[in-house]
Parts: sequence; C-alpha cells; structure tokens
Amino acid sequence: MKQLALKERFKRYIEPIFDSKRNYFIHLLQSIIRSFSTLLHIFFVERMVYSLTISDIELFHKTLIFYVITFLLYELVWFLTRKVGWVINIPNSRYFIFKKYLSKLIRMNSEDYEKIGTGKMISIIDSASFFWAESISQIIEK
Repeated sequence: MKQLALKERFKRYIEPIFDSKRNYFIHLLQSIIRSFSTLLHIFFVERMVYSLTISDIELFHKTLIFYVITFLLYELVWFLTRKVGWVINIPNSRYFIFKKYLSKLIRMNSEDYEKIGTGKMISIIDSASFFWAESISQIIEK
C-alpha cells in the first residue's frame, strides 16, 4: 500500500464535507452562533450592571429590550436549524464513507481479507467510519 502525502491525506479526510456542503455549512454556522452566545450574555449583563450602577434606568431598559430581542432571534435561528448539525452529518458522512470505500473492500484480495477475518474487518470499518464522521463533526464544533 502506498503512503499518501499529507495534503492528499487531508483531502481524503475532509471528503465527506464536500459530499453535503450545505449541511456542514449550517453546522458551522450553528457552532459559531453558539460560541458567540456566551460572549453576548456577558456583554449584556455587564451593560445592565453598568446602567444600574450609574442609576440610568432608561439605559437599563433599552439594554434589556435589546438583550431579549437578540436572544429571541438566537433561539429562532437555533430552532430553524435544529435538524441540521451533527445529528444529520454523522449518518450522511458514514454513508459517504461506506459508499466510497466498501466497494474497495469487496474488490480486495481474498487472501489479505482472510488474514484479518471477515467479522474483524467489518468491525474495523464500522468503528472507523463512525470515528471519522464524529471527528469531522467535532472539528467543526470546536
């Protein structure tokens, strides 16, 4: 078996992303929004505490209204994209991996296949496809 260059290995690693670009883009968008939500909470709470310390009730009410509107929009976006993300990407990626590499396994030399064992080979492919799909999803979320 020939050794692939690092660039080629990376291209093969992210192949499932290009199979379902839209879903992975929405997953990335969800992760970015989720990351910024904590910062927004901190910002709004800081602004509200500041407005209370200077006794500016009008600023407090404006900040509170803006805070509520922002997080209602956040929840709306989250609700609209709830069916996309790792929940749909992992099975789609696993299907892509099986579709692409299972035919190569079937065409493999039977002697090499028998050395490993059928059950063990199926177990390796199943766990590897899950790990592969899960790791891509984790990279996008982080």
